[in-house]
Amino acid sequence: MDDPTILVGSPSEAMTAAQALLDSASAGRDHHYDVWATVAVAPLAAMLYAASPVGNSQGISWVVQAATTIDVATDADTPSWRNTIAALDDQPLLSNSLERVLGWDTRQRDSIAITLRDALLPWLPTESARRASGE
Repeated sequence: MDDPTILVGSPSEAMTAAQALLDSASAGRDHHYDVWATVAVAPLAAMLYAASPVGNSQGISWVVQAATTIDVATDADTPSWRNTIAALDDQPLLSNSLERVLGWDTRQRDSIAITLRDALLPWLPTESARRASGE
């Protein structure tokens, strides 16, 4: 599967890519999921932008790790929500959206994290391996 971060050259392109990934993940789900998918657009866009060629150029694997590393102390090189925020000093719209969600109640924040994971499912190592083996 291609890396969507290579297509990101601006915040608006990051938002478009994030929306497309979340739309794909929400296909066939009920309207409750759509609420979380709508809220997850800007945080996912922040991660896509941070890992894009205009960011750190680390690509979708960086996004996958960042999306699953929510609120733990990490060194500056480890992909995480906090390090995504730090990498976006020049993009306050994107960084503020992720920082706002990070401050939410744990259950709400976890719902966003699950939604992000769903959007990134094609790039999750265990899911890709499971699909390849036919499980």
